[in-house]
Amino acid sequence: MDFEIIGVYSIKNVADAHLIEIQVKDSIIPLNLHEITQPIENLDRLNWQIPYKEYLLNITGEIVISNEWENISDEKLTGSFRIVFFFHFLNIKRPLSTQFGDYNLPPITNLPERLSVIHYTKLD
Repeated sequence: MDFEIIGVYSIKNVADAHLIEIQVKDSIIPLNLHEITQPIENLDRLNWQIPYKEYLLNITGEIVISNEWENISDEKLTGSFRIVFFFHFLNIKRPLSTQFGDYNLPPITNLPERLSVIHYTKLD
């Protein structure tokens, strides 16, 4: 199994959230989106940030397969795929924790054109 953070992208006119793109290859274990987080010392785990508005992509990251988390089942989160999600209050200097381990974040860049169909909406 190969897990890689492909990119961290800024969102135009949104200061407190970023879009994160992850690639998973040859996984027999479903990616658990609720275990993707950044631990914060002295703060209960229930208050840590987790992915928001996930979009499942094909392995090249060019085609949206499922829009938003309601349509993403465990069987879609095995094998090889990419997924993007919004993450609030990201600390770029701290790793992202997952069920597969901790991963350092790449530098923040502009949103690639291929992901321009994905739009941020504020939390209620």
